[in-house]
Amino acid sequence: MTILWAAGLLLLAYLSGSLPIGYWMGLTKGIDIRTVGSGSTGATNVLRSVGKTEALIVFIVDIAKGYLPVWWAMVLEPSLWSSLGLPPYTIPVAVALMPVL
Repeated sequence: MTILWAAGLLLLAYLSGSLPIGYWMGLTKGIDIRTVGSGSTGATNVLRSVGKTEALIVFIVDIAKGYLPVWWAMVLEPSLWSSLGLPPYTIPVAVALMPVL
């Protein structure tokens, strides 16, 4: 069961990192954010091209989608991951790297 938790958490981290929040926020205003400004889907381009409120939402959600899976892995670390025989914080580090992949 622990291996399933680890695999599920890694998958969740990977999928959360792939959510294009800035793109979706641009679509709410009818703007394809990838075709305006710098072409980035990040909060700065959303700020320039869509608006302040939308950029703040993108900023907060982008931070949360990177922070929450790592926090969850660290909370579960002592009880679950140690039973796999892994060095401390192996899973949280792997989870932190998943959105980058």
